[in-house]
Amino acid sequence: MFIKRCLYAESHVVRFIAQYGVLYNGIASGVGQYVLTYSRHYQLPASYLLSDHCTASKIEEICKSWVPVKFYNKMLCVLELMMIKNNIVSVPFVFLNRNDISVCISAVCSNRS
Repeated sequence: MFIKRCLYAESHVVRFIAQYGVLYNGIASGVGQYVLTYSRHYQLPASYLLSDHCTASKIEEICKSWVPVKFYNKMLCVLELMMIKNNIVSVPFVFLNRNDISVCISAVCSNRS
């Protein structure tokens, strides 16, 4: 993608112009819309999101800090079960039908666990 290459170009001038375009003309570009949306959602400056310091692991770290560990683990479990139920992921040697998986999801989501 052209904009992404410009945002990470070696030339300081090219990077500055690309960042300026995304930040100040953000609504007109897809990348700018994403940056502004993520900036609001994660409460991070747009300039940080465009920098080399912002990585997927940093965003994941921020998200994990918002969610208690127990709830995060439950979410991952439910997500995996839903992926198995919808045949997105295959688990060899595990034979569960859709009803069994629905029961597992209900058990994970109940307040008792």
